[in-house]
Amino acid sequence: VCRELARQIIRVNVTLIFSPAQAILAAKAKATYISPFVGRVDDNSFGGLCLIKDIANIFEKQNWKSTEILGASIRNVRDVGRAFEYGASICTFPPNVFNKMYNLVNFIPDELETIDPPIIEINKKYKLRLLSGCISVNPELAKLLVTLMMMSNPS
Repeated sequence: VCRELARQIIRVNVTLIFSPAQAILAAKAKATYISPFVGRVDDNSFGGLCLIKDIANIFEKQNWKSTEILGASIRNVRDVGRAFEYGASICTFPPNVFNKMYNLVNFIPDELETIDPPIIEINKKYKLRLLSGCISVNPELAKLLVTLMMMSNPS
């Protein structure tokens, strides 16, 4: 089904990825996105973030660039950052995690507060979408949010 939809130029997200083998099969079937469920994997006593890292390493070694990793079911601020670090292109998480990310401005070290903020150009590449009660943020928006938080709370 995924391959046929891809032939029709329909973007497909293969969800509920729990292993590198599933991610490989989805990428071979031309999925646009694969969604390892970080929180659910963690609930089952193996590392959800390690799964993202393993998949990203495989995709890089195979030079698979047409399938993106969507880190799903992320339940805390630290894991959002790690998911991007380990290779996720997109992350989904509940609004309470987004609120905690936004409120982290109060914990920025003093040396970062003295940096002059760059001029920011906002365009279509910054996307914030609500998906079934979750927030999806791409890495560019995450950087923008941190910059805006720093600008809005000068010492």
